[in-house]
Amino acid sequence: MGMAIQNNHAARILELCKGVTDLTLRVVCHHLLAKNPVIEPLEALPLTSLSADLSAIFHDQRSYLPNLQVVHRITHLHLTNVWACWMGIPIGLPRLIQLTHLSIPWQTSRSDVSALREIMKLTNLKVVVLWRDEYKKHDALVKCLRKAGLKDRRIVCFRSTQNEYYYSIHGGFWEYAEGLVKWREEVRGM
Repeated sequence: MGMAIQNNHAARILELCKGVTDLTLRVVCHHLLAKNPVIEPLEALPLTSLSADLSAIFHDQRSYLPNLQVVHRITHLHLTNVWACWMGIPIGLPRLIQLTHLSIPWQTSRSDVSALREIMKLTNLKVVVLWRDEYKKHDALVKCLRKAGLKDRRIVCFRSTQNEYYYSIHGGFWEYAEGLVKWREEVRGM
């Protein structure tokens, strides 16, 4: 169960968390005409891992991640926004060259395969987790990726309805996904 807090309170909490390197940020931004007070303390954190709803940082879907300095230090990025890879909404993921781990929701009918193709060109990228819609079959997503020429061992598909399971296993979903990628490399499988 979560508790709703205002942006200025969230900013104050972030100011108190000076050494945090792994953060989950789910504050809804309500300041449409003013600068979000969360941004400055967020930029000051030595983050390497961020799980975020982009509305906690940006006011609308014109989010451009490379404009945030903190994002350039992050190696593990988990976005919860289903529109993060929709066609026509560029948020700059292919420009985040330091990323080793990326996790995004994936909707076969709306997500932009060309954006994913660009993301997969990132040389540091070790794992990409695509959270598929609960109503879509695994085969539909795999078929879509193969049709687009994205047969890449680094791509792991999880069902979004089972995210609590992936979070609860030892090491969380990042470690589980890394294990799958490592196994694929060992057996040279997809």
